Amino acid sequence: MSEKWGKGPRRPTKAYVQYFKKMAEKGVPVTINLSMTADVTDDHPIFNPKCMAVMEEVRKAVRGKE
Repeated sequence: MSEKWGKGPRRPTKAYVQYFKKMAEKGVPVTINLSMTADVTDDHPIFNPKCMAVMEEVRKAVRGKE
């Protein structure tokens, strides 16, 4: 297999953090769709690492945890 991830996040991390924080403050649930690949190995994870980095920043901002 030679699957590849998509292009990665469509917006800057800051934009996602602001959006998710705003929705959390208002109690609005948000769902997330992350592109995944079927070509999974230790060197090629299922999700794009750039997207996962964005989601990690969102989690820290919303939940206040490291």
